Amino acid sequence: MQRIKNIISLCLIAAALSSCQKDVEYFLPDPGQAAGADTVWQATISSAMPVSALRNSLVLPLNVDSVELTANNSSFLTLRGLQGTIPAGSLTTANGQVATGRIIVQSLLLKTKGDFIRMRTPSQAANRTLISGGAIYLNFRKDSADLQLLQGKRINLKFNTTPVSSVLKIFNGEETAAAISWNVNSDTANNKVAVTSTSYEILTNHLRWINAAQFYDTALLSQTSLVTKLPSNYTNANTMVYLAFNDVNAVVALNAEPSLRRFSSGPVPVNKAVTIIVMSKQGNDYYFAQQAAVTVPLGASTLPQLVNITPVKTPLTTIINYLNSL
Repeated sequence: MQRIKNIISLCLIAAALSSCQKDVEYFLPDPGQAAGADTVWQATISSAMPVSALRNSLVLPLNVDSVELTANNSSFLTLRGLQGTIPAGSLTTANGQVATGRIIVQSLLLKTKGDFIRMRTPSQAANRTLISGGAIYLNFRKDSADLQLLQGKRINLKFNTTPVSSVLKIFNGEETAAAISWNVNSDTANNKVAVTSTSYEILTNHLRWINAAQFYDTALLSQTSLVTKLPSNYTNANTMVYLAFNDVNAVVALNAEPSLRRFSSGPVPVNKAVTIIVMSKQGNDYYFAQQAAVTVPLGASTLPQLVNITPVKTPLTTIINYLNSL
């Protein structure tokens, strides 16, 4: 009898193990992550890191047009609606010769928050938030070489939009490997913004990056800062984080702090509805999250505002469509 009981017990145990085995979910690592998630924060970002590939996948294509320089003023109109007038004899080669004939016009017109994020041109200057009416990249080339704007000459630019302000200034873009940073152009006699009911008209003696913008904190708004709490595999080697203001055309980059393993916004105005946007490339997959928040004062503790975010796997096309909708 005892032998029969032992056999029955063994059968029940085997059946239970078989039932449990059916409920086990096996984890298969994503392609490119067979060695496990990378949780190391980097002091320097290289072009071989996943975040660099992520940046490149979001970049807007450069508009390339051409125009014939004549004895009179020459005009151009780009595919994205940027209109420009080049004064006669205003462009020169590197050795100072006046450019003539057909030249190449390279341009970009950034009008939305998504444009600024895709081109890594957050609207910040001197650690202050900017409200942007639009940013422009403009470069002229002839015979595979850049042209310069002759001293004393100014380019006229115009693009249609719904104006956000009538008191914008010109900011020049400083190009770095990480992003574009903005500096106010103090030459107000040669760099100014005129506003119509449907457009901005810009006069400038500066080529490459310019931004028609104003400081968000002109009324001396109180400031705060935000930091993100992300899963450990979201590092500066594979992730970008931005803060977009819901009510104005302003975007702030959250910069990496490797020693603290977090992304931080720096000072931003308080009591503002914002959206935190996280994008990451890990292995062959992309991850994305958006998190609504309201900026709050630092308070007596002076600790930054913490935002918890957990991105999810998302197709790159979905991420781009979201940015284009901002």
